[in-house]
Amino acid sequence: MKCLACEKMGKTVEFEKACSLGTHLWKTHDLKPQQYYDQYLAKPGDGKCAECGAPTSFRTIGQGYKEFCSKKCAARHIAADPERNAHKCAEYVNTMQREYGVNNCAQIDAAKETRKNTMKERYGVEYYSQTEEHVKKIYDTNMKRYGVHTYIALPEFQAKLRAANMASIGVPYRFCLRTEEAKKTYAEYLDKHGCDLVDFIDKKHITYRCRKCGHETTEQDLFLKVREAHGLDFCTKCCPKSSPVSGEENEVRDFIESLGFETQHYDRGFLDQYGADVVIESKKIIIEFDGLTWHSEKYVPPEYHLKKTEIAERMGYRLVHIFSDEWEEKRPIVESRLRNLLSVGSIPINARECTVDKVSHEDAKAFIEVNHVQGDVPSAVRYGLYKDGVLYAIMTFCMARYEKTGWEMLRYCGKSGYNIRGGAGRLLKRFIEEYNPNQIVTYADRRWSGKEAFYDKTGFILDGTTEPGYSYIVSNKRVSRIQYQKHILVEQGYDASMSEHEIMYNRGIYRIYDCGNLRYIWTNPDINKEK
Repeated sequence: MKCLACEKMGKTVEFEKACSLGTHLWKTHDLKPQQYYDQYLAKPGDGKCAECGAPTSFRTIGQGYKEFCSKKCAARHIAADPERNAHKCAEYVNTMQREYGVNNCAQIDAAKETRKNTMKERYGVEYYSQTEEHVKKIYDTNMKRYGVHTYIALPEFQAKLRAANMASIGVPYRFCLRTEEAKKTYAEYLDKHGCDLVDFIDKKHITYRCRKCGHETTEQDLFLKVREAHGLDFCTKCCPKSSPVSGEENEVRDFIESLGFETQHYDRGFLDQYGADVVIESKKIIIEFDGLTWHSEKYVPPEYHLKKTEIAERMGYRLVHIFSDEWEEKRPIVESRLRNLLSVGSIPINARECTVDKVSHEDAKAFIEVNHVQGDVPSAVRYGLYKDGVLYAIMTFCMARYEKTGWEMLRYCGKSGYNIRGGAGRLLKRFIEEYNPNQIVTYADRRWSGKEAFYDKTGFILDGTTEPGYSYIVSNKRVSRIQYQKHILVEQGYDASMSEHEIMYNRGIYRIYDCGNLRYIWTNPDINKEK
């Protein structure tokens, strides 16, 4: 890189790096890089924005001035040049595909999470459009400009929309097109089963007529799928409905009523559009009996059980889900939990009358397997409540599995048929005294535990919830998903290009989802004081 100022003076001075040239200009010629560029290298139009003519900033001797004064001008100028725009877009997409495997940075998972976290920190929501400030701003602007809360409510806009849709798709609104497509699909579906579509009321309810007897009925689309799966006639007159209540559900109801409670059953119109199996109105408790087959992903969406639980909570009820394999295999445990839930029929044992001692791994496993509905998990520390040499309650711990520090409480359960008053608090107190943990985290199964569970009484604070988890249904029993991870399935010879879910679904092995967990945290107040 030659120094043109020296060359003008009859000297030849060259440099390998631009920074060296810059130092030379400053020491020898008292010139700044921009002054040198303006005197010896400037070209017509340098220093002016190619879009608006405003001054642009200087970069380096090698690069000269920026072409545009702002990103806005750059975007506007490039957009007006089809060839350059196409080249820039293609270059950007190629770079994003090469580096991240997406077309633009907004599609990168890490960017999505960062954006959501930033919005939560600043506004408490994932998207700015969800903030009250944004909604109010839109509302006020529309009311000021148009006199309505939203522009699409204007009669002139609706008229333009209808005219445009009629010209392009032949119907006034797009949802009419979707409705017509849905009607056509259901009409073809019903035709295969000897019925004619009468009306498509909404996304779920269909009115149809039997060709054989002329009977007309309205049912949900799920009802049709269930009948098809069993090879039954769609007509409820030719093939009457059986009792909507299963035998196992009747067993649960009979057990509740044997404890002295009145119960109700609702097919529809309770819990929003859903029904409810066993409603104990006096206790504001709902018991749902969930058969594994009909509550699998084949017939209900993943969020089905959680959604019913949340609706019940909003209505002031506590909802408990009992899976059919629990009732079949662990009925004494389920009955004991229901007695404690209803505060009736259990033998009371006061924790202060018991002694606390550590429990061996073998004794703990044997006790938990027959008294906890989820069974045992490996633990490092185990405490039990003993009275007259009999173990009545147990609590187990391990180092936190999903946290960097602290402990996790894994299991707490009492002896079936007994109500251990104050048992959880006393066992937890002993663990804290001996191990002085800085933090304890625990997870409560939301199918069984309400937000008013014993955790609140023992110093735990509700920290959040987890997404619904799933198990696979094998031989009418729930089996842990760990046994069917993709690498295990691939080792067994299944297609590596398919996901775990796709492989299992194609095998006819379906998932059943729970309600997720409530996450509780106990924090040591003494350690916080020291800090």
